Amino acid sequence: MGLAGLSDSGWTLTNQTTQNLLDKLRAAGVPLGEYVEGKIYYGIKTGLNEAFVIDADTRVSASIAEDPKARR
Repeated sequence: MGLAGLSDSGWTLTNQTTQNLLDKLRAAGVPLGEYVEGKIYYGIKTGLNEAFVIDADTRVSASIAEDPKARR
């Protein structure tokens, strides 16, 4: 890599093959921030958060159902 990957604007800590791929990907399209004109407000939304929230009792029951040794 040499010192070319260490500049004041940022560091590149990849091998040349990986860096070439990253450069190609960056040049291929419009960055998301530009595409949405800087209006990025949310990450990925599931739409049904309740499906991913598991209370302690459910977690313990599921663990024991998967592996009875988890009862300890």
